[in-house]
Amino acid sequence: MFSKNLAFRLLISTISVVIAFVGIIILLAFRSIIILVLFISFWIITNFSGGIICSQCPFQNKVCPGVFQLYFMPFLSKIVYKKKQYSKKTIEISAIFVGIFGILYYFIGFISLIILYWNDSLLIVVLILLGLLIIHIFLSFLSLCPNCNNKEKCPMARVSINLGKK
Repeated sequence: MFSKNLAFRLLISTISVVIAFVGIIILLAFRSIIILVLFISFWIITNFSGGIICSQCPFQNKVCPGVFQLYFMPFLSKIVYKKKQYSKKTIEISAIFVGIFGILYYFIGFISLIILYWNDSLLIVVLILLGLLIIHIFLSFLSLCPNCNNKEKCPMARVSINLGKK
């Protein structure tokens, strides 16, 4: 299904995002519960919005690169949205929500880490987490999104493909 090279990039991207997100959640839990709640809420909204898109994917039950990016949209599409048909407008609105809230939770993660960077006791930890988040985003947009089975409908894959054309 995937080449060994792509499988390796999936593994690296998954490990880096898991460590980065767990680190961000732990750091935010000790610094700002409000920002932590926003971070997790935006991630949840992204997943539920994306579930509508995934429910219409013609490649369901295949390997989804989104799962390796900590998205649980494919699972939600089977549990919450089942076999419903959605209008093109509903899918487009969901894609907009995925784009907006997906960018927001990454933004909150980055900004939180940059703010925490100025805390001398956390400098090394924050730099490692920032590096892992950057590795994940780089691998996702350049490797995973272009190989998605649903790249015509997925907002993040569309961004990735358009960036790759320029």
